[in-house]
Amino acid sequence: MTDRIRQPATLVDVAERAGVSLKTASRAVNNEPHVAEATRRKVARAADELGFQLNSMASLLKRGIRSNFIGLVTGDLANPFYSSLAKGVEHELRSKGLQLVVSSTDESAERERALVDEMVARQVRALIVVSTLEASDALVSAQERGIPVVFVDRPAADIEADSVVLDNRAGARQAVEHLVAHGHRRVGFVGDFSRLPTHQLRLDGYLEAMAAAGVTELEARQWVREDLHDAAGARGATLDLLGIADAPTALFTSNNRVTIGALTAFRERSHPAPPWSASTTSTSPTCSV
Repeated sequence: MTDRIRQPATLVDVAERAGVSLKTASRAVNNEPHVAEATRRKVARAADELGFQLNSMASLLKRGIRSNFIGLVTGDLANPFYSSLAKGVEHELRSKGLQLVVSSTDESAERERALVDEMVARQVRALIVVSTLEASDALVSAQERGIPVVFVDRPAADIEADSVVLDNRAGARQAVEHLVAHGHRRVGFVGDFSRLPTHQLRLDGYLEAMAAAGVTELEARQWVREDLHDAAGARGATLDLLGIADAPTALFTSNNRVTIGALTAFRERSHPAPPWSASTTSTSPTCSV
């Protein structure tokens, strides 16, 4: 190929085309005062002819002005829950003249720190975080620089900040109580990464409900499988549970993807099973037979 890709026009190119200094061109394109109207029109015409695009982010940072971007640092965008969360936040921000920047940590604490630092450097106006960290100096640093931080889905830990979360412990307890009320005593638990606060709270609720049903924690623990973050892992764990002696007759699954894996395992059963029930952490517990 002989044609080269055309490089974007720079402000230097605009200044040369307009026949003005670089400083004058900068003032004109940024609508700063003390620029003659004729000069402003000349610079605008040169910019239009060259197809010049102003880097508004760089311009704001140079002048110490915070952007109109809100940062969303989320766990894993492959999870439909977080995709829906991003869509809802973006819709709300758009009505306020703000824009959303979304980054996924893939549940990596190291990546979360790097993403927060990058968004702080870009002067985002606020941060919404689905955090995988037990404590974060990066988020504290963001607050110290005047950037509000709000936690979603997972509560703040070792940091004073607003959190928008479900009552995970009570929801899990009610779901398991629902299964116990339908005659199940051997209720299994299939859950997410054990280090996540949502998992810990849901496991606590499960154990509380089992204890209330007369099942000791030691006995209940034989039906617990955790550190499962995707459907494939949950499928394998469920098949393992169904194959043990005194297998559970009902299953509590702690999130949407774990539930998909558990249901896949149910379908793969090659022989009739007892009347299985799967209860999720939705607001209205559901049973799958």
